[in-house]
Amino acid sequence: MYKYGLTGMPLGHSMSKIIHEEILKIKNIDGKYSLLETDNLDKSFWEVLTNLDGFNVTIPYKKDIIKYLDVCSDEVKLYNVCNTVKILDNVKTGYNTDVYGFNDTLLKNSVNLKGKKVLVLGNGGVSTLIVLEAVLQGADVYISGRNKEKIYELIDFVFLKTGVKPKYIKKEDIDYFDVMINGTSLGMYPNVFESFIPLEKLKNISVVFDVIYNPYKTLMLRVAEYYGNKGISGLNMLVAQAVKAQEIFNNITLSKDEFLKVLNKAKENIPPFKVDKNIILIGAPASGKTSISREIAKILNMQFIDIDQLIAEKEGMTINEIFENKKEAYFREKEREVFLESIKNKGRVISTGGGLAEYFNLNSINKEENIIVYIDVNKDILFNRIKGDTTRPLLKDDKNKLFEIIKRRHPVYKECCSLSQKVEKEENIKDTTVKIIDKIILRI
Repeated sequence: MYKYGLTGMPLGHSMSKIIHEEILKIKNIDGKYSLLETDNLDKSFWEVLTNLDGFNVTIPYKKDIIKYLDVCSDEVKLYNVCNTVKILDNVKTGYNTDVYGFNDTLLKNSVNLKGKKVLVLGNGGVSTLIVLEAVLQGADVYISGRNKEKIYELIDFVFLKTGVKPKYIKKEDIDYFDVMINGTSLGMYPNVFESFIPLEKLKNISVVFDVIYNPYKTLMLRVAEYYGNKGISGLNMLVAQAVKAQEIFNNITLSKDEFLKVLNKAKENIPPFKVDKNIILIGAPASGKTSISREIAKILNMQFIDIDQLIAEKEGMTINEIFENKKEAYFREKEREVFLESIKNKGRVISTGGGLAEYFNLNSINKEENIIVYIDVNKDILFNRIKGDTTRPLLKDDKNKLFEIIKRRHPVYKECCSLSQKVEKEENIKDTTVKIIDKIILRI
C-alpha cells in the first residue's frame, strides 16, 4: 500500500484526504492519505514524513519545507514555494502544483490576466505564487495586506525574479480592478465572516477569485456575484493541484469526467454557508426594511421572514383591515406573538413593522443570538416614499403624522439596536445592503 499525506497547521477542516483518496479509488491504486498536523516542522517530524511515498504541504510550511529537499523542480526554484514532495529511493523532490491549479482555474473561467489591472491580497506562499504568475502573464499587479513590511519583501522578490515591480496599495485606496485574487485565509471556515477589505469595494471589481474553497462560495464571492460580477471559488484550484500531485506520485492522468467526479465529491463534503444568528431590521415606515431584509437573506443564505406578512396570513386579512376591524391593540399583541415565535429558530433575517420597537421591549431578547439593525432614513426621503401609499394604517399620506412618529420612535430605535445604518439620500438598494453587511460581520 502506498502512503501519502498532508502536513501543515491547522488541518481540522482540510478536504485533502477526501480528494486524494477519491483519486486513488478512481484509478484503482492501493493507497492511504493521512492528515499530519504539526506546529513544528523540525527534524523529528521530517522523519515521520520521509516514511511516506509522497506528501503535500500547506500553510504555514510551503517555504520552510524547501530546506529539507534534495531536489527542487523549476517551479519551486522560481516561486520559492513547495506544496508537493515525492520520495523515491530516499530522494526527496519538491514540486509546486498550486501553479497548475491556479492556471487551470483561470482557463476554465476564461480569465486572461494579460494587460489586466490585478489586485492580490496577502503575502504568504500562495500569494507569492499568484503575484509572480500574474506578473509573468503580463498583468499590472497591485498587492494589499496586513503586513506592509512582508509585502515589500514580496515586491523585491518578484522584481529580482522578473525585473518588474508590483505596487503596494492600502486597502482604503482600493478602487477599480479587473481581477482581484484573495490569497489569504480570511473568510475560511469556520471564520467565514472575516474580510480584509470592505465588501462594498467589490462593486468595482469585475472578477473576484478566492483561493478559499470552504465555504465553496465565500462571503467575498457572494457579494461579488450579488453586484453582478464574476466570482470564482478556490475548489477547482484545490482539486487540480491535488490531481497534478497524484500524477507526479503515480504517473497517472485523469480524464475530464474523472476530474469532475473528484470535484463533485469534494463539493458535496463542504458544509453550506451558514449564519447561526438572527438579523432583525427595525426602522420607520418606508425605511426599506422588507426589501433590504430580503437582499441580506439572499447574500448570507438565510431565511427571510416578514412579520407583517405572517400576521396578515394568520389573520386572513391585510394589516389595514386588522387595524380597522380589530384595532391596534389586537394587532400589537399578534405582532409580539409572531415576532417571539420567529426568533426561536436561528439563521433568519426578520423584517419588522415600524412600531414593534415602540410597543415591545427589544432589549429583552438575547442580543448574542439576535443582531438588531436600525435603518435610519432621512425623514424627507421617508415622506417621498409614502406619498400616495394607502396601505399604511397609521399614516394615510400625512406628513405631520409621519414626522411625529419618527420623533417619538427614533430614540427607541437607537437605544435597542445593535448597529444602525444612516441613509441621507436615495441610493441603490444593493449599496445600502452591502454597507449593512459590512457592519453586521463585525458583530457575528
